Amino acid sequence: MLKSFFWILSLLILLAPIAHSAKQDYLLGPGDVIRISVYDHPDLAAEARVSESGTIQFPLLGEVPVRGRTANEAADQLTKLMIDGGFVKQPQVSVMVAQFRSQQISVLGYVARPGKYPVEQASNVGDMLALAGGTLPSASDTAILTRAQDKGVSRQTLNLTALFGDADASQNPEVSNGDVIY
Repeated sequence: MLKSFFWILSLLILLAPIAHSAKQDYLLGPGDVIRISVYDHPDLAAEARVSESGTIQFPLLGEVPVRGRTANEAADQLTKLMIDGGFVKQPQVSVMVAQFRSQQISVLGYVARPGKYPVEQASNVGDMLALAGGTLPSASDTAILTRAQDKGVSRQTLNLTALFGDADASQNPEVSNGDVIY
């Protein structure tokens, strides 16, 4: 009985990162830099920055749209284009995000390192405050999360004492591109 409990627990621990990554994959956007490699074709290896129009330049293929796609979807698209163009018969393409730049959050106010921070995956207020070096001793016990929405701007006041002291998940909402934490 105890063995099966540990086996199930081990399985859940191993699958947790997979479930988290499946939750929300990073979508490519302007400014991101991706590394592309094609197995057994080192001449096709490239590093490309996503342009403001959402495209990359790739040898043989020219301009390829990647905005709003995951790295896997971009790899699938490049594979298809290489096959359709007759450049490589069975390409094995991998795409990896080298620099996350298109989705950023501003963290301002009494934090160790105020500034803009990239959102690499599903993140929350606590994650972003940690990236900014945490709050300074002179900071208040509240933070304001500002988010632009279709119908204007929303502001949410967060209790940092409840967030960090009591681990209150309601005070730790997920953040998205363009949010400002003050």
